[in-house]
Order: sequence, then C-alpha cells, then structure tokens
Amino acid sequence: MSGGRILFPEFSCARTTCTITAPPNAYVSSSCWHQLFVRDGPTPSHPAWVRIGGDPTELGNWPDFPDFTLPGV
Repeated sequence: MSGGRILFPEFSCARTTCTITAPPNAYVSSSCWHQLFVRDGPTPSHPAWVRIGGDPTELGNWPDFPDFTLPGV
C-alpha cells in the first residue's frame, strides 16, 4: 500500500449511533477522502467513503442533474 495510512480514530457509541473524532491536524491525516471500515470482532464491514477536512478543490460539488445519483448514496 504505497502512501497509505491506517488510522484508529477515537470514537464513542450510544445505541445504534457512533461519533468518530477526526484526526487533530494534517500531519496525522491530510484533507482527503478515506475508506471507513467498522469491525464487529474479526469481521470488517463494507467501507464507506468519508471526507476528512475541507474541500479546497471543490470535489464535493456534484452536478445538480435530476438523473445524477450522488456516489455512495
């Protein structure tokens, strides 16, 4: 995995909702998209794409077309 990082962020859960604390600065994790896995014992979930930090290049500005489905939705 060239240039990849594995982060173990702090989190807290209450019933069926969890809150994940973002890394403290860009030296730990740069502003970009990451795959988030949740583990239940040894079994990982399917990943969800999450963005940490801002969106300086405005990659999150998806087109507003009626036939366009947002990725991951």
